[in-house]
Amino acid sequence: MPNEQPHAGTPNPHDPNTFAEASATFTLHPLVALVLFGLDHMLGALELVSFGWLIFLSFLFGILVIGPVAVIQRRAYGDDRLLAVAKGCIVGLLLAVPSPLGSYLTGMWGIATFLAKKSGTRKPDVINTNGFEVK
Repeated sequence: MPNEQPHAGTPNPHDPNTFAEASATFTLHPLVALVLFGLDHMLGALELVSFGWLIFLSFLFGILVIGPVAVIQRRAYGDDRLLAVAKGCIVGLLLAVPSPLGSYLTGMWGIATFLAKKSGTRKPDVINTNGFEVK
């Protein structure tokens, strides 16, 4: 039926809170995205100037960036260990590509996170006066 109401457990795709809740899983710290954007462009310029002789540096920096990104994601956004390492591996893979094109994806990921955090609804500050947990 075309006018059938969605089930109680089905999220409404037009609800603005759905975007904020879904994007909470896929967040990347915006400053991490900005730093990696700049680093990838610097590595790309270095590869261009050296006529490709320093391509191995992109691979090296891609591996080295996994740990710090995972730590930042765990501390800043409270990701669990596997999700933080997965985000670090994705960003490291994008950085290891010997072209600065992957940095645009990383930059857009950071911008989307920034916009999602900005548009997300904030829980009101509630003072618990009766000793019971308020949800």
